[in-house]
Amino acid sequence: MRLNFTVDEKNINLSFIPFSFPLLENLFGNFEIQSIKRLYFGVFDEGKEDLYIDIDNCKNIIGEITTIKDILNYFSKYEDDECYSIYKLEIDFEGFTILYDDDSFISIKSQDVSQFDLFHKFYLKLFNLYQKENHKLDV
Repeated sequence: MRLNFTVDEKNINLSFIPFSFPLLENLFGNFEIQSIKRLYFGVFDEGKEDLYIDIDNCKNIIGEITTIKDILNYFSKYEDDECYSIYKLEIDFEGFTILYDDDSFISIKSQDVSQFDLFHKFYLKLFNLYQKENHKLDV
């Protein structure tokens, strides 16, 4: 696993590889979404035609989205993670933005260095989650 945490005069960046989609709820489940910039996913339900969805059509499929939990609830009906793929997910929350990529990558960014304490909490929470799973951490 690789975890990067950088801070300069104007920006805070935190990124993790690998990062599984369900972990989004552990980190961001209680944050209200300000806007969804990108959401692209595919559903591969056996016996049905593959479904590819972009941000313009996701409300018709998922419904109203106010938190990460709304997105995760939609995919929780699939027992096998191979039945769907989140290609790109970019969300603005108050004070920071996340970008999730299906290559098991997540990036959290802010142009407000006053968010440092929040980013430090994300860092510690992620570190603890991966320690519990006995993953090797390259910091």
